[in-house]
Amino acid sequence: MQDGIFKSPVAFAQAPLKPISGIVNGMETAITMADKAIESSRYELLSICDVSALNRFGVKGPNAAEWLASANLTLPEAKNSWTLQGKRELVLRLGEVSI
Repeated sequence: MQDGIFKSPVAFAQAPLKPISGIVNGMETAITMADKAIESSRYELLSICDVSALNRFGVKGPNAAEWLASANLTLPEAKNSWTLQGKRELVLRLGEVSI
């Protein structure tokens, strides 16, 4: 069996722009959309990237908040919000905390 390279829906939408693509965690994704000067000027206004190929981990259940706290991760105060922990850990809260 041959391992395939996957494409996200974002990659299909970006295809007409002819990006320079690369493989991230087995998924083809746009690495750059233009030359460095154009990319730098765009970055000053807005930066969007496809993160669907990045690793993620979910926790749910009645003890999820306590488990995150024991892992030294801060749970966001409000549902449907997020908080950044350091430079790489993003914690999303998608529901109520059940007690």
